[in-house]
Formats: sequence, structure tokens, C-alpha cells
Amino acid sequence: MRISIEQAEEIAERIYRIALAFPLFVLLILLLGSLVSPARAQDRSSPSSSSSAPASASEPGPGTAGTLAACGTDLRSRLTGEQKSEIAAKAAETPAGEGLFWKIEKEGVAPSHLLGTIHLPDPRVADLPASVAEAQDGSERTVLELSEIADPQKMAQAMFSLYDTLTLPNGETLKSVMSEADYAIVSKGLEERGIPMAAMERMQPWFISTSLSMPDCDALGAHDPDAALDAVLASRALADGQEVVGLETVEEQLDALASLPMETQIAQLVATVQHAGETNDMMETMIGLYRDETIAAIMPTLEALFPDAEAVIGSSEGFAAVETALIDKRNGLMVERMIPLLEKGDSFVAVGALHLVGETGIVEGLRKEGWTVTRLPRR
Repeated sequence: MRISIEQAEEIAERIYRIALAFPLFVLLILLLGSLVSPARAQDRSSPSSSSSAPASASEPGPGTAGTLAACGTDLRSRLTGEQKSEIAAKAAETPAGEGLFWKIEKEGVAPSHLLGTIHLPDPRVADLPASVAEAQDGSERTVLELSEIADPQKMAQAMFSLYDTLTLPNGETLKSVMSEADYAIVSKGLEERGIPMAAMERMQPWFISTSLSMPDCDALGAHDPDAALDAVLASRALADGQEVVGLETVEEQLDALASLPMETQIAQLVATVQHAGETNDMMETMIGLYRDETIAAIMPTLEALFPDAEAVIGSSEGFAAVETALIDKRNGLMVERMIPLLEKGDSFVAVGALHLVGETGIVEGLRKEGWTVTRLPRR
């Protein structure tokens, strides 16, 4: 199945930004997943349904059990040499575009560490390299985007205490805010996944599309949030007697998502429902790039995998709104809140990897505040 340029942008943008930027992503999957009927189990266990995968695409190999590789394919094998060179050039221009593990230093203060995470329950992501584990174990505190990630039940309670943020305002429904054509597409897509449209009628479109963006793969252990990297870090910290500190609140993260223009929310929901068959492959490709520590290459790679996508990159108002609301504003706030913790020394900070990169990223933000931030090898 071939998808349009605009749909490719919407899907790629939504998937990689949410998985790299929001720990709430994992919890949302569980909240919506509880509505899915048992009959869907046989669908989830099937391989990726992307009909456009070439015969040369790599097959899941040994050691893929329990990982997304059992259901999705890393699509980088499709890229031509020219595309790879262009992607590498774009990534090279991005400050802190490579690297996941960093040392933060300032004279007179004990050094701290910074780790870029990806909010997926895949053991290839959640298994900590020795250098990262040692850095966390030697810290006084672990700093995450949300302290509630250490207790999914507490996070769920916080979310549902903010139920109005998850639902459409003024008695509106999906049917009232969407065109008939879009509503029919979403209704059919949800029903096919065993999700009653009636249960979603009052929910904000971002809530549904975010939830549906998770890989549909039984190999991931029913999307256990305790298996996601952020939750693993929180559990290790608590077991070690460390304080777990949050840089944001659940309310702030929900507000950021809910602030997206309704037009953008609807477009992303329709695209996500229509092309869910590509999700496993996109996520597996993203995991490969994350493990290679080439974060700035993720978006150019996903764009290159779709015909002519580069022609309209960054040209839509919706894209700019997502970039500003979900990434840029939050980066500045996290740097501001991180600094007092860094000044105490011996802090281990872990946030979505997307927050590290670019001119407005956390690495550059800390450097502008007078901190020395040096990339470290993960081993």
C-alpha cells in the first residue's frame, strides 16, 4: 500500500516524537489496550502487514524473541547509497545529533550523567550497558521526566484526576469535530481493532492516536510498562534507595499533548488508523537508529523511506505546532529545572532522546548555561 506525502509526514512525526519524548506513551497504550477484545490476539501475533516491504528486507533472526524484531522489520535496507549519504549529512549538522550517554560537569560540582531514552518495552532498549548502570548506581538521585513512572498505578490515578484534559470540551464528540469521511475511517479502524467507537467518542483525538501508535506485537509482553527503559531506571533507583525526581508533572505533559490544534490532532488520528500496518516496521527502524545512537537521523530516515517526502519537510503548520508544543518549550523548562539538581552533584538524568538533540535541545541548553557536556561511550 502506497501512502501520500502528507500521511507519511504525519505518521513518522507522531510515532518518533511520542516514543522518544513522552513516558506517558507507554501508559496510554495500556489504558486503551484494556478495551481491546481477546479476539485481536491472533492479529497481534502475525508479522508486520506492510505489503511494500521488499524481498530483500531482513528477516527476524536469532535472539529476536520478546522484541519488536519478531513482528517488524528495520527498513533501512531499502535506502540507497545516496539517501544514506544525505541522511548522514543532515544528522551531522544537528548539535548533539549522535550520542545517548553524556557526562555533565562544572568546576566545584561533582559530575552528573545524562541518558537519552526511548519509551518502549523492548529488552534491547531496556537492558542497560555496564557504563550506564554504573553511572546510575553511583548517583545520589535519579531524575526522570515524570517521577510517577516508578508507580504506574499512581500515574494512572494522576491522569484520571485530570480526565477533562483527555476528553473533548463543551460536550463535543468525535462525530461533531470530524468530517463524515474522517469519522467513518476512524470508526471502522477502531472497530477492526476491537475498540468500541462509543468508548472513544468523547476522547481527544491525540489520546487515541497516541495509544494506537504503539507497536502491535505480542512479542513485547503485552506492552508491560515495567519493561520500558524509564520504568527500569526508576525501579533500579528505588531498589538502591535513591530519590526519584520528576522534571515535569503528569498535568504538564497532558497539557502539552492537548494543546495541539484540533486540525492537527484529527489528521494524525486518521493517518494512524489508516496506516497502522506500517507501525511495527517504523518502530523497528527507529529502535535500530536509537541503538546506533544516531538520533538526529531518525526523522530523515523515515522521510526517505517514503517517495518524495523530502519535498515538503517542515512545511506544514501542524508540524511546527507539534515541534513547538511537544519539544522546544519542554526542553527549556527541563533545563531550568535540571540545573538545581545538577548543582547538587551526582545526579543521573534520563529523558526522551529527542530532547537531547538540536539547537534547542538539552545538551546545547546546558552548554549555554555554562556546563560542560561530553559524550560517553555506552559499553
